[in-house]
Amino acid sequence: MVVGSIKGSADNNGVACAAACGSGGQVTLNGSQNNEVGAAARPRTFNFDYAFGPNATQLNVYDTAVAPLMSRFVEGYNVTVLAYGQTSSGKTYTMGTGANMVNGSFETMGVVPRALQSLFSWAQAPTTATHDSTLRAGIDIRISFVEVHNEALADLVAQSRSRGAGPSIVIREDGRGNVLWNGVEEVAVATADAAMDILMNGSRARKTSATRMNAVSSRSHAIYTVTLTQTQQRGNDGGRDAEPVRVVSKLHFVDLAGSERLNKTQEVGERRREGISINSGLLALGNVISALSNTRRGASNHVPYRDSKLTYMLRDSLGGSAQTLMIACISAAKSNAVESGDTLKYASRARAIKNRGGVHAE
Repeated sequence: MVVGSIKGSADNNGVACAAACGSGGQVTLNGSQNNEVGAAARPRTFNFDYAFGPNATQLNVYDTAVAPLMSRFVEGYNVTVLAYGQTSSGKTYTMGTGANMVNGSFETMGVVPRALQSLFSWAQAPTTATHDSTLRAGIDIRISFVEVHNEALADLVAQSRSRGAGPSIVIREDGRGNVLWNGVEEVAVATADAAMDILMNGSRARKTSATRMNAVSSRSHAIYTVTLTQTQQRGNDGGRDAEPVRVVSKLHFVDLAGSERLNKTQEVGERRREGISINSGLLALGNVISALSNTRRGASNHVPYRDSKLTYMLRDSLGGSAQTLMIACISAAKSNAVESGDTLKYASRARAIKNRGGVHAE
């Protein structure tokens, strides 16, 4: 698994990356160049912010790569953590977004449950009650959960609550160029348990199916979003005449569907159509990453955000104001060397992207 760190100053943040089966910040893969596999394969070394080997724990990954971003999130910065890799490489396990993983043991708990526990430990007021914690004054936390399946958007919160499709979701831009997701249900929550219930129930509603590579394969891209609003007093040193200011920050957790070669999975019918759609979305994401990571690009260079729903929704995360971490999961199996090489090249391009962001106050 490849994972990254924040680059640059608070206002010049890179898309960070990290990888597993490595040492320090390097990953060396035999057969990753020119699709070579076997005795004639030439090793290629990739440099990332962090590299976690097979003995790394979930806590290692979170404390090293994600916890620093949570500190920036509560300061008011937008943050995105996304997991990329082939089917069965460990994305959902690392993120902790599987329906049967949310309330697992501390050792196996993934990135999202740990982040939620950390957030609410910070946000909750001290209380003697054990089951009635409240948020500190001036703090509002809301959760949404959306999936992209066959280029159609579905609200997993609405589906898990009413078993219906929910209202249609429309992606649009406001007058300032911000991308908005109209029609998405946001639920106000005051505890980590409530936030994880939404994660668990939404994960159960997500499109999954058995394939030749995974008995419970995610057939959609899923975006779990935490919106934090803080009302703060600013001006006049916080005195009586200080003006209240709203600081809004968003935290996206993106569990991408597995990249897979159709000739390897040999799927047919609906599974094949889903695979084509998944690969199309990931190709669009790769094209956006390539355009953004081209440091020689001019002002006229086109970044194809609108080529897929996924890239349009994540425009700010990929090339805008967010501090973004890509977790690239790879398989140590020799038979998956080609796919692992593709994943590492994908992540190494993302690492070159520079985002510019700051705290948004209203």
